[in-house]
Amino acid sequence: SSVYLNSMKTNTYGVRIDESTFNRFEKNNLVNNSIYNIYNLGIPAVFTNNWWGSTSVTNIASTISNHGGYSNFIPFRLFGEFNNEENTDTDTLPRITQVTAYVTNESSVILKWNQTSGGDFVKYNIYHTTNETKWSNFTYNDVITQTSPVIITNILDEGLDGGTHYYYITAMDDPFSLYTNECWYSPGAEVTVVLTTLISISKSVSNISVNNNPTGLIPGSTLTYKITYSNTGAVGGKNIVIYDRMASFVSFSTSLMGTATGWTMQYTTNNLPSQAFDSTDYSNGYTVKTNVKWLRWKKPLIQSDEDGQTLIYKVIIK
Repeated sequence: SSVYLNSMKTNTYGVRIDESTFNRFEKNNLVNNSIYNIYNLGIPAVFTNNWWGSTSVTNIASTISNHGGYSNFIPFRLFGEFNNEENTDTDTLPRITQVTAYVTNESSVILKWNQTSGGDFVKYNIYHTTNETKWSNFTYNDVITQTSPVIITNILDEGLDGGTHYYYITAMDDPFSLYTNECWYSPGAEVTVVLTTLISISKSVSNISVNNNPTGLIPGSTLTYKITYSNTGAVGGKNIVIYDRMASFVSFSTSLMGTATGWTMQYTTNNLPSQAFDSTDYSNGYTVKTNVKWLRWKKPLIQSDEDGQTLIYKVIIK
């Protein structure tokens, strides 16, 4: 037997099934029945794609007797009831299947997903949580933003706290003013933000003039770079990365001098990647504004009492 496009809500009891060999409940409104939504004494039925008045699988399960497992009642309807009138749109858009997230800088994340193929698409909903298991208990308050039109499949989420963040995407239509269809959540995208704002950085560079010519412009001359840092936070900073900008026409020594310890030099690049703390420009003798390359220093942990430490290395003008 099949029960399709009915409203059973705000009753003491919803539906009672005493004996049956097959039951399928689809596109029904099963809402706020105080004792139970469905009392099933037969074999476990199929309860997918209904509106339950909740997005919590735990809450929904508690209103169904003999539900046969969570997979049988995934609440595809997330944003409202079905319109039970004839010839109304009760079909959800295809589920979003590909979601990626990555950190772009200290506290921002770029989120991307695949474009839906639904013909009556209106908007994407972007759900966000820091609770790994909350996806089954989302509310509308967990939607951080909505995007439209259909070709916009990425956002920048800024100002995030440190830690692991989880994102889920849904697509929804809105063919009628009072009703809308929303697909089930996409697979989650997980990203970890490591804040580096605990430290402060200043930079200086030696530049001795010879015959009124800045040493820094004479091939073979040496400049000494000094990065002074301090951890002004109450706790240790983890995975600290400093990108030190320098002119592209220098070569550098990887030997670390000064009072700083535990730093490793990783590589030079013309791009400034994520999770970086950018040291300041310098203007002693000459200013590097263009043709810049980056030297990456990394340390796994900076203690809260590391104040005034110096990271020193030398570069030679090519």
